[in-house]
Amino acid sequence: MKLVIAEKPSVAMSLAAVLGANEKKDGYMEGGGYLVSWCVGHLLELAQPEAYGEQYARWRYGDLPILPEEWKYEVPKDKKKHLDLLCRLMKDKRVESVVCATDAGREGELIFRLVYEYAGCSKPMERLWISSMEDAAIRDGFEHLRPGSDYDKLYDAAVCRAGADWLIGINATRLFSVLYGVTLNVGRVMCVQQVLQQFDPGRIFYVLANTVRQKDYDGRISRDNKAWAQTIPVCEDKDGFGYDRNVSFVVDRSHTGLMDLFLTQARREYALAQEKPSVRDSLNKSAGQQAAHSDKPKMKKEQAR
Repeated sequence: MKLVIAEKPSVAMSLAAVLGANEKKDGYMEGGGYLVSWCVGHLLELAQPEAYGEQYARWRYGDLPILPEEWKYEVPKDKKKHLDLLCRLMKDKRVESVVCATDAGREGELIFRLVYEYAGCSKPMERLWISSMEDAAIRDGFEHLRPGSDYDKLYDAAVCRAGADWLIGINATRLFSVLYGVTLNVGRVMCVQQVLQQFDPGRIFYVLANTVRQKDYDGRISRDNKAWAQTIPVCEDKDGFGYDRNVSFVVDRSHTGLMDLFLTQARREYALAQEKPSVRDSLNKSAGQQAAHSDKPKMKKEQAR
């Protein structure tokens, strides 16, 4: 029997339906020689600074920078029950191998691997790598499962990225907050928030480009109407893709070969932009509340397992 672990419940249900795991259990599906469960996002998170020493509970200039020699992880209180379930399933004697079916990417790899290592699992690991949730794509994916070791470098990259985010976010946020006496969140993710706040959903343009395979790209973007002569210069990377930070890209579908993923991402960014007032308001409200409580704010301490 194989244990399949997806990233989200909805994905797990789609996989279970194709695999014939139709018997609903508490936190997983069973049937057809499979147990299918999910991770509900990150079940383990990098520990807060105070986990590395009590002195880090307070924000002090003299304690910076905080540079852990070995990463520690914490289990959010609301996710411990499901994490324990996955650990039990991995140790189930009926389970001969575990299939990583989280999203095909760096973050999905990290979500699964942390659980696999936390459980101390040593059973064979396989990787499902698909970009479509069509039934045929799922069947084909399970017919061509790859050894989990093929993605070890992807996991290493994910751990490196998460660690870098922690180092920059924790140290820079504490540094500027202590210097200016108010909570100033600094980090890679905060830059994305700023872009969303400045995003203008009214400026939608079409990318006119041939495929990379044809190695032909004119370095410009323009509207679909060929009679509209105005073009906007963009930076062109080594693969011939253009970028303009003030423009949201929507692919001209008449050009064959362009990835559907490009259009999906444009739609996702447009949807996020519609939520920008609530995102900005929540950030300002959070910063104001923390500043009102203390001129030397403390990091929120996550509940350890």
